Amino acid sequence: MQTLFRKRSNIINIPLELKKTSVVELINNLIDDNLQFPGNIFVNFQGITDDSVISSIIYYLQNITNNTFYPSTTGSLTSLNMPVGEYGIIIQSKPDNYIVSPPNNQYLSENSKIIFNIGVSKTPVQSSTYNGNITVNRTDTYGIGGWQLNQINNNGNIIVSPNDGGESYNTSNTLSISNLPYGTYTLTYENVPGYISPITNPIIIDANNPSVTVNFAYTVDYSYGNKTGNITVNIIPNELDYVGFTLTNTDLQLTYYGHIANGDSNVTILDNNNNPVTLFPVGHWSIVFDPSATMTTSTYGYSQESTTVIYTLEDGSNNSLLLLPNQTISFNAQYTMSNQMS
Repeated sequence: MQTLFRKRSNIINIPLELKKTSVVELINNLIDDNLQFPGNIFVNFQGITDDSVISSIIYYLQNITNNTFYPSTTGSLTSLNMPVGEYGIIIQSKPDNYIVSPPNNQYLSENSKIIFNIGVSKTPVQSSTYNGNITVNRTDTYGIGGWQLNQINNNGNIIVSPNDGGESYNTSNTLSISNLPYGTYTLTYENVPGYISPITNPIIIDANNPSVTVNFAYTVDYSYGNKTGNITVNIIPNELDYVGFTLTNTDLQLTYYGHIANGDSNVTILDNNNNPVTLFPVGHWSIVFDPSATMTTSTYGYSQESTTVIYTLEDGSNNSLLLLPNQTISFNAQYTMSNQMS
């Protein structure tokens, strides 16, 4: 008599005379074997096509699930009928001057395939010779602040300061620094009150990118909110009949109007609603004076006589000045007498 055991579509005939333990062992072995349903594994290379480099990369395949290591190999690989489980690629050796990146582990399911792509790239060339170039280009027009160019080592420490010995700031609007060793550099910007310094990012020069241009600009710090300062206007001579001027905050696009009249030492500044202004928002201010003015003088004899002399603007401070919180900036105008009289 025979005992019949069925597993999936397999029929196993077991002789009755076998011992019970032998029957169990036989069945277990058959079941274990049949659980290893096969799949296919492929290994390719990406990033390089040089066969001499690919053939010098030695790797081996590992079944992580059952801790099985397959023989080391080189080049592309096709492995068919592999047991299910988690697999990984382990790099055993590689050529110098190349970076080999093993792919992530993958799980091979029943009747499926997985593809491993090994990444290969050439190591960036590093040199101690001086053959790089960095151009620093300023794009704002404020005329404040400066910069330093420093080389950074692998630990993030400054090892070379090509300009000004690192002790002072370069104020050039455009400057090209040549003959720099390959490596990583950074621009350090001078801290200027009322301005936001440019963002500092690493600058890398190497054989693939030997020449780099960096554009930077300061911006006005508007975090002062509604803080204010004071503006004074001085006009010489102050005996002029009337001198008008326009004050403009170029950051806020805000304009005020002012004048001095009849030798009064007090300057009147009004907003668009003709309200007197005594405190001014921080920011950049510029001024434009009337191009000419008059001065009237009176003489007394048998009768009072008046003489009017025309003055022209010789020097007026119309450059932009930055007003900071609780500070004062001054604009000055110098008028000179012309030959015209009335």
